Amino acid sequence: MLYDFQPTRSAQCSIDFLQGFDGYLNGDGYQAYESTKATLAGCWTHARRKLLKWKKACPKGNRAKRQ
Repeated sequence: MLYDFQPTRSAQCSIDFLQGFDGYLNGDGYQAYESTKATLAGCWTHARRKLLKWKKACPKGNRAKRQ
């Protein structure tokens, strides 16, 4: 794991930092990462939030069932 702090969210910071990196990058879907050679791996926390939001919005007993 590696963490790099920059005082700005400028896309150029990510592009410069990841220059030459071609491994997997687990991130938040920030569009600047698509300008690198890294293979993007999504963050499951974001998917979990969407599922919990869906669960709250659906009336109890009326949720989609697996078939």
